[in-house]
Amino acid sequence: MNKEKAKEYYQYLDEKYSLWCTSKLKDRSKIASEIYEYAMHWDDEIYLYLNDNRASGLFEHGFFESDIQKAFRILRKIIEG
Repeated sequence: MNKEKAKEYYQYLDEKYSLWCTSKLKDRSKIASEIYEYAMHWDDEIYLYLNDNRASGLFEHGFFESDIQKAFRILRKIIEG
């Protein structure tokens, strides 16, 4: 994955996660769903890597926070190269 694509993904996640952290509980579900939908359009290579080679389920309810923290770590590594 190229650094520009990783930056794009990281920036989106960072913006949305910041909103998620400061939102009321009822709004968090909507924000998490937006992130889930966004990730469904990622390149297969990075999606599978972030999701332990599973083709679906990244950022699903119950795994949202751990998935997003893992995504931040991996995307930062790619960006920092």
